[in-house]
Amino acid sequence: MTEWLAAIGEEGTHGCFFYQSEDQYIEIASHYFQVPLTHPKERCLWILPPQWNAPFIQHRLQPNVSTDLKPAIQNSKLVLSPWRDWFENGAGFSVQELMQKGKKFITHTMEMGYERLWLLTHALPASSPYWKQFLELEQRLEKSIQDKPVISLCGYRLTDCPAEMIPQVTNTHQISLIRNGSLWQPIRRTRGMAKSA
Repeated sequence: MTEWLAAIGEEGTHGCFFYQSEDQYIEIASHYFQVPLTHPKERCLWILPPQWNAPFIQHRLQPNVSTDLKPAIQNSKLVLSPWRDWFENGAGFSVQELMQKGKKFITHTMEMGYERLWLLTHALPASSPYWKQFLELEQRLEKSIQDKPVISLCGYRLTDCPAEMIPQVTNTHQISLIRNGSLWQPIRRTRGMAKSA
């Protein structure tokens, strides 16, 4: 197990990562989902980056995991949700509605017989008019999963998240993954500040 996955792979953990390239994103996703995809009692929800669709993601992920993704998707063990389908509705970006949607998904997952949910999602660009609402959603998500069998990880593309915005992001996550050369370094938040895990 990679060091960063050991740091983030505990129930109730809310983390994020900052990436530059498509390959870096897929590297994180493939390691993150490898274990739950092979475990019969664990389920995965992947809210895709806005620029990608489900067939593209499936094509990119499959060579990097040992599990056949097709039956996992057909059986809803791996749920691939386009970004707009999950986050947007006719009224715009509603934090309250999204929290309720997430709560229902977790409840339904447990009712299906699963014991843990692994969530991988993707952030809005910092230039979005809903940036503040998205950070509020992140804060509320962290509080809501603290006592639940859920692990959450959110990707932030560096081209969409200027350096001055990064402290805002790290302060809304327990653990942040930063690329250091060829390795991902987990940084753990402590009392509003971040330190190496």
